[in-house]
Amino acid sequence: MSSMGKSDRYLWAVFTCFLAFCIGFIHHKWFFPLVFDFPLVFDDDAAADAAAMQILAKAILDQGSLLPADFSYGNQLVFLRSSPFIALAFILGLNGLDAYIIGSSLSIALWGGILYFFLSPFLNSNCKGALFSILLLLPLGFWEFDYVLGQQSHLSNVVLSIGLVLSISLYITKKSNLFIIAAGICLFIMSLEAPIRGLLVLAPMFAALLFAENLRKKAIVSASLGFAFISAYLFNKLLVQLRPLSVNYFNELAFNSTNEILDNLGINSRETFSNLSSLDVISGDTISLIGFIILATGLLLLAIYLGFFLYGIFEATKVAKLKFHNGSRPEVGQNVNDVCIVRLASVFGIVIGALAVAALNPESSRHYLWSVLLAKLFVLKFIFDLLLTYFGRNKAAVILIFLAFIMSSWFANLAKHNWNTARAMKHKNSSETAVAISDISKHTGIKYIYGEDDHRMMPLNILIPNINAQTLTLEDGDVSIFSWLTRPSWSCVEGDVLYYLKDGSVDEKIKQRLVDMGGIQIKNGVDYTLWKGPRVWRLPSTAGCHESSLKYQGGSFVKLPANVGVTDGYSRKTDGTPGHLVYGPYSPLRSGHYELSVYGSWDFIDSAYVEVVSNSGNVAHGRFSLGKVATGPLLLKEVVSLASNVSDLEIRVWVGESDSLRLVGYSLIPYSKQ
Repeated sequence: MSSMGKSDRYLWAVFTCFLAFCIGFIHHKWFFPLVFDFPLVFDDDAAADAAAMQILAKAILDQGSLLPADFSYGNQLVFLRSSPFIALAFILGLNGLDAYIIGSSLSIALWGGILYFFLSPFLNSNCKGALFSILLLLPLGFWEFDYVLGQQSHLSNVVLSIGLVLSISLYITKKSNLFIIAAGICLFIMSLEAPIRGLLVLAPMFAALLFAENLRKKAIVSASLGFAFISAYLFNKLLVQLRPLSVNYFNELAFNSTNEILDNLGINSRETFSNLSSLDVISGDTISLIGFIILATGLLLLAIYLGFFLYGIFEATKVAKLKFHNGSRPEVGQNVNDVCIVRLASVFGIVIGALAVAALNPESSRHYLWSVLLAKLFVLKFIFDLLLTYFGRNKAAVILIFLAFIMSSWFANLAKHNWNTARAMKHKNSSETAVAISDISKHTGIKYIYGEDDHRMMPLNILIPNINAQTLTLEDGDVSIFSWLTRPSWSCVEGDVLYYLKDGSVDEKIKQRLVDMGGIQIKNGVDYTLWKGPRVWRLPSTAGCHESSLKYQGGSFVKLPANVGVTDGYSRKTDGTPGHLVYGPYSPLRSGHYELSVYGSWDFIDSAYVEVVSNSGNVAHGRFSLGKVATGPLLLKEVVSLASNVSDLEIRVWVGESDSLRLVGYSLIPYSKQ
């Protein structure tokens, strides 16, 4: 391997980007789709979160913005993942799974190239920079399989964090100010998207800097990183005002008790250890020679990781004693400057990250994944240096690549699925379902589909071209949109839509509403049904859209709130108590003229009336006495006018103690003169 030279640096960068693209393409073509078909083996949220990038890409393309307003951002802003590249794939004419694969691969190629530019000066070799960039992208455990290459929620964070740490190390050991500028840019970009991620890198970096000798450079680094983080934090606050988050974890962190911290440390430590290798992939498989190879290499990998961590702790302890213990002096041959800031940053990143996650947010230890990947760099370099004692550099590199592949989750998944992951995917029912939905969508011209379960619905946005799939949930007993990493405008669709239903509680509620509203079942598949019908969910207040009509009858009517009367089948009847026989539904309704019709029967009406109000009853749009119309089941027919859009329209029916009537429903539809 030749030493680093400027003449071929960019050629090596292009080569690295190409290899990184190939890794991304292979991963998303033949490996990552396994999370769609084998949710019990993989993380249930992996497929849904990955599919959200396809949805965000559509919003980016439609609105021409890297941070489109028509997207629910969940717990952080999202602009460093694969969505811009998937949008580019859409522009190139690709769609569905093809757009997702190419876009995700382009994203991996970009971050692989950036990683190369940090590794090559640190390793002082273009070739080594390319080699270790590619090996860092090769997924060993599930974290890398999913969070780095798959949904890419941590790819940019890992690359920028490694870039920050390596740049600081290069700045301290070399004279170029470009490295401190690069470190500041890395911290600013990652903190601009999610400040908590920047903080989880900044704290271990400051801890590692305590062991550096050059006081002037330590001051410059501390000031530069502090300025970069504060600037990014303030800009993030501004962006969050423009693009609100569903949950802002940075503002909602809370301290745990001592027992909770200890319990979380145990949970997160086991989680971290289990995600370092591919051993969990073969869990439950029958004993085989290939299985023993995976087991042996996996255990070897875990042993090297553990050795690295213990050595880092030992190194930190030894140097701390030399630097900070009163009266202690370095022994002959000992030099505090020999300490590796990068290695200490990785070890401190794991320790501080584990403590922070355990004390503040026990959701997952993946939040310090960057430090684990930095440790992976040292693990791979240790193996490479060991091979160099027996082989030449080229042979050592080839053997290292081979060993890394044997230890990878790719190899384990190939072995698990008889060396053909594509065939394993085709054997799943989801493929038949996707084909059925695609055919029905083409036949009906309907491109919107809804149903229960984020893991079931969200991947349809990837698997089926030109389909917009969204998840429904129950909120206060009513069907509502699950507003997380999706597009609010998709909840505003009018006319018939498709429903992909199984036997969940939300699915059953949707079926009831569809029956009440005239929906029809158009396919009865294996453990699922497909329906066509009108919108059955309540419009979210954040959607920015309004209903054009309201219709409540049957089951939907008796579910409306009331404070008097009794339910009798699909009707509400008086019981001699004065009050509201029905009120709600607090629906957003657009301005215009409407025809209000109330249906039921009556024996005696004295003081009963209907009022149409909004703004919690503070604004009245009409009040009408019941009994003016007595044609069949029609109790009332009046025109209601709304001068402007309202967000919480109510139709209240008030009855007195002498009124005797039964209500079966009402409608509020656009009024047109005959």
